[in-house]
Amino acid sequence: MAPNEEEEGDWELQFVRGREVAQEVRARARTLYLDLLASIGSTPVRGRTLRQALQGPGRYSRWWFLKPSEKDCVYDNDQTYALLIKLMCVKKIAEQEGLTRVQVFGASPEFVTSLSRSFELVAAGSSSFKMTLPVAKALGWGILSRLNFLLFYLRLWWILKLFPSRPTTGFDVLLEAHWDWSVGPGLDGSLHDRYFTDLPEKLRERGVKVGWLASCEPNSAVWQRGRRLRNVVAAAARYPEVVLLERFLTLFTILSSVLNLRFLFEFFRFDRANAFKDLFRKDGFDLYPLLRKQLILSCCDSSICRLELVATATQRACRQQSPRFLLTFLELFLHSRAMYAGARLGSRDLKVWTAQHAAYCSDKTFGVAEPTRELHGNPDGCPMPAPDGIFVMGELGRRIWQGNGYPKEQVLVTGGLRYQHVRISGRVKPTRGKFEISILLIAGMNEALDIDMCTAVSIAVQKVPSIHIRLRDHPHYCLSERRGFRRFRRLIEVTTGTAQEDLNGADLVIFTHSAFAEEALLLGIPTWQWLWAGFNTSVFLDLPVIPTFSSVADLRRALQSFVQDPHRYRAKREVQDLVLRQCFGADPARASVCIADKIVEFIRDDGKAEMRNCQ
Repeated sequence: MAPNEEEEGDWELQFVRGREVAQEVRARARTLYLDLLASIGSTPVRGRTLRQALQGPGRYSRWWFLKPSEKDCVYDNDQTYALLIKLMCVKKIAEQEGLTRVQVFGASPEFVTSLSRSFELVAAGSSSFKMTLPVAKALGWGILSRLNFLLFYLRLWWILKLFPSRPTTGFDVLLEAHWDWSVGPGLDGSLHDRYFTDLPEKLRERGVKVGWLASCEPNSAVWQRGRRLRNVVAAAARYPEVVLLERFLTLFTILSSVLNLRFLFEFFRFDRANAFKDLFRKDGFDLYPLLRKQLILSCCDSSICRLELVATATQRACRQQSPRFLLTFLELFLHSRAMYAGARLGSRDLKVWTAQHAAYCSDKTFGVAEPTRELHGNPDGCPMPAPDGIFVMGELGRRIWQGNGYPKEQVLVTGGLRYQHVRISGRVKPTRGKFEISILLIAGMNEALDIDMCTAVSIAVQKVPSIHIRLRDHPHYCLSERRGFRRFRRLIEVTTGTAQEDLNGADLVIFTHSAFAEEALLLGIPTWQWLWAGFNTSVFLDLPVIPTFSSVADLRRALQSFVQDPHRYRAKREVQDLVLRQCFGADPARASVCIADKIVEFIRDDGKAEMRNCQ
């Protein structure tokens, strides 16, 4: 239940805090979740696997382009992992108390249906649902999404004809790019890369010819709104080092991909088989209702056709450019998978690596590839398109990626390109206003999780005087514009400053799962985490060095103590050293130099160089 309901309730019966139970069952739920996704794709049904059924031109399976296969637990529209944790909570309590009958209040229909297979259920305010209704909605939304995608691509194809470009050829290194939210014109007219930062410059200093392999995505971020598509394309045409992927697509290629519904029909053939439905039965639960709608939606919306076009365009671009090295920054996300698949078809000798773009922890499921069934493609010969190696930010990242089955020589600790500014430094004293203590809430990219935090903090401060709450939105996800945040707009100020300005003005940072929290700790700002009844994708799960809270009462007591003596909660130097080394590497400022040296060493030695950690 919401923190306010938990706080205000007059509980005469036994009361169990679900947020605390979730921490106990999460590891088991994670194992079940990862096994479920690996099993669905790799288990033969009627003589072949779903991954084999979804193969098409290019010798790679479109299974790897379906959103559920990404295992993005933070994604708002994929609540499978979070709901599985809640199911495990119910099971744990029921087993402890010897319960066989459960009454449910306010749960989603999918949750109720999955739970009903294990318990005698009395639903209040919820009910099981007919499977045909969500399927019809998924098909409707999916077809509309595909049509909208087709209209956008037809416009883009026509506009590209109006702005012909003569890109430079013969690049040694191609970088993943998304025009113009990851790379675009800077204030001085030069290209500004938000992810690779100064790496292109370091490579050029070493005599390497660098280009950007960019997809045109003019509406991905909030700041991109309200612009004409032709102006976005015209800006890209002024930079010969920017290779727009869409220039390699013909009208026939676009129409063939968008109008192809074969993969949806292939999925429905599996969907009718009882043996396929049995794959969703895990640990006494039937998880079929949690995933079926998502699988159907991913098969009929624009996901497959969009990523097929990325793969096809990457293949053609690499064939034209003949690069020696392709570097991405989205690790195992769907877009990068499409680039890996296309790049290997376009150039056999091409080496493909990725540079870790953000913090990872042991519960961040979208960075996980099971070595046997996913990374190596057993038993059906349909492996996940993946990089040859990864430049990781710190020791924690190294352990996680080696756990995915990568040999140690293919996981190199270099520091993070986006975090070269990170260092242990003293505080800049906040500017005081009418409030005595300023709490900065760091929003991530999941509405339910961050609204849970906002609710808890806003209640906890009610009986603590002289506290002002501010919220910093994620750059690519505005929690403050979501419907769930409406009730907080008079209670919580939404910041508009830079990251440094927001940190400088904070006495205390509270977060759920943002990498911004590690930076705050290194600056000497007390940093706390709010835990909800779901996943925990913060590095502090693996580095338990900060206070965590799952109860409003506990949070209030801590705030009362903090107001009396804020300095008591500052991290010690040894804790800061640990976080720096584990999350950002021993010398974050040298990340671009380190990665540039490794790439140059690799391409000049014809791929035979021994890759070693440089931190």
